[in-house]
Amino acid sequence: MNTKHQVISGIIGGIVGSIITALVVSSGTAQRDKFGDIECTSLRVVDADGNVRVILSTNVYDRLMDDNIRARVIGDVHGGRVDVYGKDSKLPAAILVSDEHGGVVKAFGNFGKPAAFLGIDDKHGVGVAAFGKDGKLAAMLGSTEHGGTVGITGRDGRLAAMLRTNEHGGIVGVNGKDSKPAVALGTDEHGGSIGVFGKDGLPAALISATEHGGSVGVSGKDGKAAAALLNSGVAAYGKDGKLVAVLSTDEHGGTVATYGKDGKASAGIGITEDGGTVSAHGKDGKAVAVLGINVLGNATVHAFDKAGVSSASLGIDEHGNGVVTTQDKLGNVKILD
Repeated sequence: MNTKHQVISGIIGGIVGSIITALVVSSGTAQRDKFGDIECTSLRVVDADGNVRVILSTNVYDRLMDDNIRARVIGDVHGGRVDVYGKDSKLPAAILVSDEHGGVVKAFGNFGKPAAFLGIDDKHGVGVAAFGKDGKLAAMLGSTEHGGTVGITGRDGRLAAMLRTNEHGGIVGVNGKDSKPAVALGTDEHGGSIGVFGKDGLPAALISATEHGGSVGVSGKDGKAAAALLNSGVAAYGKDGKLVAVLSTDEHGGTVATYGKDGKASAGIGITEDGGTVSAHGKDGKAVAVLGINVLGNATVHAFDKAGVSSASLGIDEHGNGVVTTQDKLGNVKILD
C-alpha cells in the first residue's frame, strides 16, 4: 500500500472508530445497538468535554469558523467533507474534501497554517505539496502531460530547484537566492544542453548539441552572445550581440567571414572547388570585388556595381592571354583583347 492510501485509510479508520465510540451507550456494562441507515447533512463527534473532534458533512459550512478562516482553510467544496479537529476545536488539523477535479487532502499546523496537501487539478494531474512551519511552500511533487515534476523552494517560498520532464526527456533547473536561474540542464530534439547564468539571471554560457554536432556559446554581462564554438568553426560577436566574424569549414575547406556593425557581410576568404577566393562587400552586404580562380586554374578578378549587375573582370584564358570582360546594366557583354 502506498503512502497516500495509508494516510487516507488511517484518517478514515480513525473517523469510523470515533463514530462507533459515539454510538456505544455505556451504563456499567457496554450495550450495543444495531442501527440501519442514518441520513443526515452533518455528523459531529465530540469528546467527553463536548469539544468537537470530527465532522462528517456535505457541502455545509462549518459554524465553528468565520468566513475568512473558512475561505483560507477549506476553500470551495463540491461534495462530501471530513474535518478532524485538534485540542482547541477551533481550527481543523486535517480536512478531506472533494472539488471540481476530484479528492483533496489537507493537513494543517498551528494557527491553521498549511502543512501538507494532496490533490488533483485539470492541468497537472496529481499534486503533493509540503509546507514549512511558517506555512510557506517547501516542496512540490506533481505530474504533467509528459511525466513527473519535482520542485523545491527556499525559506522565502521561492523556487530553488526543479526537476521535470518534457517531450524529449528530463529538465533540471537550479535558481539563485532571488529565484533567478543559475544552472539549467535540458534536452531537445538534438540531444542535451547545459546553460549557466549570471547573478542577474542572464545567460553566461551554453553547451548544447545541434543537428551538426556540439556547440559552445559564451555571453557578455548583458546576456548577449560574445563568442561561439561550433562543430565546424568559431563565431565572434560584438557588444550588441551581432555577429562580427566567423572562422569555419565547409565541404571545400576553411572560410573566414567578417561582418559590419549592422550584421551584414563586409569581407570573406574561402575555398571553392576551383581554388581560393577573396571578396569585399559594400554597406548593403553585397560583393563588389572578388579575387578567385577560374575553372582553368588561372586567376580572375571581378568588380561589380552596387546593384551587383554591371561588372568588369580581368582573367587569363586557356592560351595564357589576358582577357578583360565588361557587362553593362542591360546585360550586354564586351570582351576586350
